[in-house]
Amino acid sequence: MHDVSQIDAKLKAGESLSQKDIDILIATENLVGVGSIADILRRQRHEDRVTFVRVQEIVAEEIKASAIEISPAAGLIRILGNAGNWEGYLETARSFVSAAGKIPVTAFSLHLLIELASENPDKLSELLSELKNVGLSSIAEACIDQLDESKWFDVVGEAGLTIERLTVGDLENHGGVDVLRKVVEWGESLSCVRAFAPLSRNPRNQPTTGYLDLRQVALARIVVDNIESIQIDWKIYGPKLAQVALMFGANDVDSVSAFDTEDLGRRRKPVVEIERNISAVGLVSCQRDGRFERLMI
Repeated sequence: MHDVSQIDAKLKAGESLSQKDIDILIATENLVGVGSIADILRRQRHEDRVTFVRVQEIVAEEIKASAIEISPAAGLIRILGNAGNWEGYLETARSFVSAAGKIPVTAFSLHLLIELASENPDKLSELLSELKNVGLSSIAEACIDQLDESKWFDVVGEAGLTIERLTVGDLENHGGVDVLRKVVEWGESLSCVRAFAPLSRNPRNQPTTGYLDLRQVALARIVVDNIESIQIDWKIYGPKLAQVALMFGANDVDSVSAFDTEDLGRRRKPVVEIERNISAVGLVSCQRDGRFERLMI
């Protein structure tokens, strides 16, 4: 406890964390103390601002652009899944970019694009360039479980694209802190990544508690210094955990619904609820789009 308090005081005095400080924070069970450190680091980067994005998510195999109604409230159209062959990926991206109009479209998982390019960096670069040329704003995600080398991120950056978010498929088998160290080790190669979502995309596949989730979010903000935003998924983890995560280092909320409904009353509309939850913890909400640009609503 004393060590964590000293680190807290050190940060408030404007000093930087040492590796010894980070090791202490990783080892401690003092969640409140770790959360306090993460909150200081978040405020140093983002002051009191929290961004959120309203997402319309589409699975490529399930629907065609001509058969879907694009929500005008969406700040991002995200296409996931497998579009088949090379031309299938290009046509899927092209058709949804056309249907989305001015709304940014992000699409596909990096490891699937690597497989499609036969794990050839030159072929991947060609595919990425073609996806950019049809109007794709960003690659939707890179799942760290599926990637063993940082060189693929260099290819993305050289092609002039970004990766919307770095995700974790399964923390149980990959280890929470080990994942964070892997992200740090990849260093500047991840400069094309806009946000890191440190919690599992499949939380029901593993035993978990709010303690472990919040600890992972806080340690992500403390350990990972090469990705700007730490992200929590509203759809997967729910409004309450997302709200608390903002006090433990997260600064971006993903997957707020792009569809409004009156079923639960006006106060339960997604945009009203997310803005209320952010302001309730003393922070300022900023709605963004898929390019991480602020929307003036």
